[in-house]
Amino acid sequence: MSSYVWDMAAGARQGLAALALDLFENDTESDSEDGEERVPRNAFHIRQISERILFQHTRLNRIVFEYVLGLISPALTKNTRSGRYKHLTPMQKLYVALQFYATGSYQWLVASSGNVSQPSACRIIGEVTEAIVALAPQFIRFPNAEDYLAVKQAFYQIGQTKHRRGFPNVLGAIDCTHVRIQAPTTAPEQYLNRHIYHSIIVQLVVGPDLKIFNSVAEFPGSNHDSYVWRNSAVREALAEGNFPEGWLIGDSGYPQEPWLMTPVGHVNTPPELLYNSVHISTRNPVERTNGVLKKLPTLLFLRLPDY
Repeated sequence: MSSYVWDMAAGARQGLAALALDLFENDTESDSEDGEERVPRNAFHIRQISERILFQHTRLNRIVFEYVLGLISPALTKNTRSGRYKHLTPMQKLYVALQFYATGSYQWLVASSGNVSQPSACRIIGEVTEAIVALAPQFIRFPNAEDYLAVKQAFYQIGQTKHRRGFPNVLGAIDCTHVRIQAPTTAPEQYLNRHIYHSIIVQLVVGPDLKIFNSVAEFPGSNHDSYVWRNSAVREALAEGNFPEGWLIGDSGYPQEPWLMTPVGHVNTPPELLYNSVHISTRNPVERTNGVLKKLPTLLFLRLPDY
């Protein structure tokens, strides 16, 4: 009996040792000194995931996911690391990164869902983020001079449709929103906003169809909208006359300037009331844009430069 018990204990020790070795190899992503490749994990494809689960995990449907994948795949196929990481597909990397953006979860949790280790998830998130941010100038930009006629007309039509009066010469609608973050270890009080949570304040300028023309995502959440505006490149460009004739339209958090129209502060007459009503309707696209973005992965804004 004692021999049998001893054999059982020895077998258990061997089993635990094998399990520990397997976990160590799965979680270790360093390059092999002898150049030996590790065996890649099982192939991953989003078609293994239902449409509902894909959207729940990434906040993107399959069509948008594959569109983004097509844009960033060239940047994600240039792996220089050896080991399992080099066998990860662009699809698998995008899936892991989008889960992190969409849920703000722990890296080990999204890593498990994407069938990778936590160290790999950390590198994936950085790699995918850099690839997406590099595409920003293609999408976050102001229209050219010829296209501004259509932009002005579309903004004018918003007020005309609802109030039979349109707001003329609008180049874009501007507003700020807060992206929640964990309290930084350095100067956390600077990131505490008026809603009593830590954030980055993000300023957007958008068109009538919710396309983003400009973004500023570099200031702590304790700053006011007007501070971000005063320190943004778009204000400087407007002041220097680098835009077509017209102005932006923003709420009362911004100062009234020759290139920025804000609501009337104290309404005393019917024309002032009409002006404010048309103003609110015309700047509605930027408020809708902020609402849409709050349902999507907004952590990317924290890496965008001032476009």
